[in-house]
Amino acid sequence: MSVHLNYAATWLRPIIRILFIILVLSTYMITAKIVGLFSREPGVRRSRLIHVTAFFSRWMLQGLRMTVTLENPERRPDAQKNYMIVSNHLSYVDIWAISSIIPSCFVTSVELQKTFLGPIAAAGGSLFVERRSPSRLLQEIKEAATTLRKGSNVTVFPEATTSNGEQVLPFRRGLLEAALHAQMNILPIVINYDAANGESLNREVRDSIFYYGDMEFVAHLWRLCSLESLSIRVKVLDELPVDNSSCTRTIARTVHEKISANFHPVAA
Repeated sequence: MSVHLNYAATWLRPIIRILFIILVLSTYMITAKIVGLFSREPGVRRSRLIHVTAFFSRWMLQGLRMTVTLENPERRPDAQKNYMIVSNHLSYVDIWAISSIIPSCFVTSVELQKTFLGPIAAAGGSLFVERRSPSRLLQEIKEAATTLRKGSNVTVFPEATTSNGEQVLPFRRGLLEAALHAQMNILPIVINYDAANGESLNREVRDSIFYYGDMEFVAHLWRLCSLESLSIRVKVLDELPVDNSSCTRTIARTVHEKISANFHPVAA
């Protein structure tokens, strides 16, 4: 009897959680649409959408039994200041984790815009960039800088992709130029996935959490929703002052070193 119950639970958990995700995202899209209708000025609209995203991210995490802990709460960013936030990148769950702690506008690729996830990202006020097009890069840097000047946090993942958790990949420095244009300090943060189902994260379970390479989204979402619980830790590192003398190459190297030093690679 217990075997049958365990088997049923194995299937019921991901089904119920995927239905929950659909409910949350549907409500999110409707809310974002309403907010957009009553916010004509682009900067105000994006700021409001960022906070809508933060609210729904917390709801999503709670419903999926994902716990996000700010490792050093005394360094929680001042809500009266804004930054260019730079983070390592492991999964789409990163966005919920960061947003739940630091409401932010996320920079993502135009490739995502072309998928069914594109409208969801757009609803949250994301900025879409074409990293392979130097001719468009300057305009995208200006748009990110404008968002910073208008008082919103902007989060970038300079690895430009997700990793398998064994290391922090090399940083691309192009979008860091926006911090120089806006004269806005950079705030590095590091995301570590501590435990799944109450046990330390290892390579056997990482493919249920980290979304990388040529993984198929629906299959990955099913594995993620099959987990009983997930523990995530976010650590805010020392901010990096930016001024006219700053160099993006130096910034990228310094921030990469800081994040790598605080990142916990997946155990064998």
